Amino acid sequence: MQGKYAEAVAGHEQARAIFEQQNEPAMVATAWHQIGRVHQAAGNYDEAEAAYRRSLEIKTQTNNRAGQASSLGQLGNLYGGCLNRLEEAVTFYRQAADLNVELGNLRYEGVARNNIADTLRKLKRYDEARPEINRAIECKQNLGHAGTVWNAFNILYQIEMAPGNHEAARAAWAQSGSGRLPRLPAAGGVCASG
Repeated sequence: MQGKYAEAVAGHEQARAIFEQQNEPAMVATAWHQIGRVHQAAGNYDEAEAAYRRSLEIKTQTNNRAGQASSLGQLGNLYGGCLNRLEEAVTFYRQAADLNVELGNLRYEGVARNNIADTLRKLKRYDEARPEINRAIECKQNLGHAGTVWNAFNILYQIEMAPGNHEAARAAWAQSGSGRLPRLPAAGGVCASG
C-alpha cells in the first residue's frame, strides 16, 4: 500500500519459502496470492497472473474450494480491470460464483455475480447482466452493511440506463439508497433533474 512493491514481493517470497520448508501448502498458496496482488498493484500483470494461477493450482490440489473461488475472482479482476479481456473475466467470475454456490457462501456468490453483471454491462450484454445482478441482490439483501447491496443496485441502475430503460433505472437507484438521482434524460431528450 506504500508503493514499495519490490520490498513487498521480497517479503512474500521469503514467507512462501518458509511455508514451503514447513510443508504448509495453504500458506504457500496464500503467499502466492499476495505476490499476485502486489504485482497487480505494480502493473506487472504477467507476473500477477502467474502468481494467481500458482495459488489456484495449489488450492485445487488441496481441495480448498473457498480459496479457489478467491483466486478465480482475483483472476477475473485482473483480466477485467487491467487486461481488458472481458470475456475471460466473465468466465473466471462464473467459476467463482459456481464454487460459492456449492459452498453456500451467499456473500461471495453475491460479489461474484456483481462482477459478472458489471462485466456483462461493459460488454453491452444487458439481457444476460440483469439476472446476474438480480441474483447478486438476492444474495446480498439480508447481509446488512457487509452485503453492500447498494453496489448491486447501482450496477442495476447502469444496466437499465445504458439501453434507455429510465423508469427501471430510477427504481434501481431509489433502492440503492445512494441519495439524489443523477440527471436523467427526460422524454424528448431534454435533461431533467431528479
